[in-house]
Amino acid sequence: MTETKEISWDDCMLPFQLERSDMRGRVARLGPLLEHILSRHDYPVPVSAMVAELTTLAALIGQTIKLRWKLSLQVRGNGAIRTIATDYYAPETEGGPARMRAWASFDAERLQDGLPGFDQLGQGYFAVLIDQGEGTTPYQGLTPLAGGSLATCAQTYFEQSEQLPTRFELTVGRARLPGQHQEHWRAGGIMLQTLPAGSHAGPEGGDLQSADILQGAQSEDWNRATTLMATVEAMELVDQALPLPNLVFRLFHEEELAAFAADAAGRFSPDGAARLICEFLHEQVRYVPGATTVHTPARDAWEAKSGVCQDFAHLAIGALRHVGIPARYVSGYLHPKPDASIGETVRGESHAWVEWWAGDWFGFDPTNDKEVADHHVVVARAREYRDVPPLQGVFAGAGSGLEVSVKVTLLG
Repeated sequence: MTETKEISWDDCMLPFQLERSDMRGRVARLGPLLEHILSRHDYPVPVSAMVAELTTLAALIGQTIKLRWKLSLQVRGNGAIRTIATDYYAPETEGGPARMRAWASFDAERLQDGLPGFDQLGQGYFAVLIDQGEGTTPYQGLTPLAGGSLATCAQTYFEQSEQLPTRFELTVGRARLPGQHQEHWRAGGIMLQTLPAGSHAGPEGGDLQSADILQGAQSEDWNRATTLMATVEAMELVDQALPLPNLVFRLFHEEELAAFAADAAGRFSPDGAARLICEFLHEQVRYVPGATTVHTPARDAWEAKSGVCQDFAHLAIGALRHVGIPARYVSGYLHPKPDASIGETVRGESHAWVEWWAGDWFGFDPTNDKEVADHHVVVARAREYRDVPPLQGVFAGAGSGLEVSVKVTLLG
């Protein structure tokens, strides 16, 4: 079985899509790669921070372009920090790693301690250069240095030159990880972008803003998604122990469960993705007896973040089927005593869980976040609850009642 929690989440990038809002994004985390780049130079901290920020931007932007060779980001100013440049080389093979390099030039005598690196760039420009290789004409786009950060400059470039509303959240810094004796450079970033329907012009020839491109419901979706994105914490972006799908889910689960499922399916094997989806459901939805009825749609349980076992099963099945993993509903009973002795008889509890196909049918209980085992008693398998309710039929009569119970005995 795939153990998702043991996978390294350093020096990687994860694409995601918010299908309901027609937006796409990327989240990236840089660790050893960034430390390798910066350790080759003896840059002062403000310069290293600027190189780290531009390198993170290149990693995020490079993955959004149908790139055959190289993306270059360059910053040139008339301040103490004169030049920052980074190159992102597209993977040479499908699914292979990208390559990156970065460097900077500065006037050490003009650098000021305690002053942010961006403020020491002075006046200048932020440039995007795309070179698709031999036989093509390189593309170049420029935007002035303004807005207080390189991330803001990149946002302005996309809005002005590409008419693509775009947002970035970046974190760079030095950190000491568990088991390490020295601090190392780390960086993380998230990018969100939406594609407008057509061309737009700014107000009376002024600068083009997201509000000039997006209108109506699309503008509302954009404002909501960027508000959710802004809740990301610096530690979440650089923490190597936090899987990137978990981060995306935490930020945008109000948008689409399907989007998270697609991210997981793209990163893991079918079995690993299915486990991760069920783990998230267990973390995000509370088991609350009576919160829903057998007629409550799964989407209502998701929005309320509470439900019962059939809600967990329906949500898991919907997410798994969305990414092409065959899944089915299992109705049965659960032995309520984990430490029951062999031969002990107790009253069973009706329960529901899921099975998915990954070379064989595998059972998992998302309500309790555990694999199906001896304490799960299968009664029937089907598409959903309505196919196999634990009780169904007709009872007619007056002055009498019906009580049904199931007793379960652990045999071995």
